[in-house]
Amino acid sequence: MSEKIISQEKEIANNYQNICKLFIQVNRLEKCCKDRIDQIKEQDKELDAQCNAIKDLETRLENQEQYSRRTSVRFHNVPVPIDEQGKIKHPVNTDHLILDICQNKMNLDININDIGRTHVIGKARNGKSQIIARFVSYRKKHLVYSNKKLLKYNENGTFITENLTKFRTTLVQSLAQMKYDGNIIAYWTADGKIFAKRTENSQKKIITEWEDIHALRRPMRDQDDQTETQASEPIPGERP
Repeated sequence: MSEKIISQEKEIANNYQNICKLFIQVNRLEKCCKDRIDQIKEQDKELDAQCNAIKDLETRLENQEQYSRRTSVRFHNVPVPIDEQGKIKHPVNTDHLILDICQNKMNLDININDIGRTHVIGKARNGKSQIIARFVSYRKKHLVYSNKKLLKYNENGTFITENLTKFRTTLVQSLAQMKYDGNIIAYWTADGKIFAKRTENSQKKIITEWEDIHALRRPMRDQDDQTETQASEPIPGERP
């Protein structure tokens, strides 16, 4: 029994030593993990800062691109000459087509000297196409765009929109679908900015990114609706 006890005591002592060694190793590993976690957190902060910087640059680039379009608008459903295959016959005197719309259909004081450049964009559909018109001044562009309602119910279905960037166009297309589905009551653009209203009495919201679209899709609480209603004041001339 004495020998067995002595053997067990030795075994216990060895196990204790092994446990101490393992404990030391675990402490080292924990410290190493903590250091790595701290490094990862620092790297995450740097990545977040870089992502924010990139997002800021993208926003500034997007705003600059839209600003460069501040004097241009798009005329939709403009009849253009086509061949037997339905393709546009080039060259197209787009200046004449735009002047005809502005002068004869909208009764605006616009002449050839007010137009910087016009050109067809895209393909013809049913003999009609889009034309981008860049005016020589913002005032002339604003004159045309602010009177776009004068084209309502014209025989060709011609209408005018702002010349938005590709990104803003996708936002507007999403809002158009939301209005069709009854999720919002109105949306419009003004000087490249996009606005939307959920209800007739709600406050207008500016749409700058997809998160704004997602926010409009979320269910609106009664309290939020009351807050919007109290804060809203319809601004004449902004809704299309």
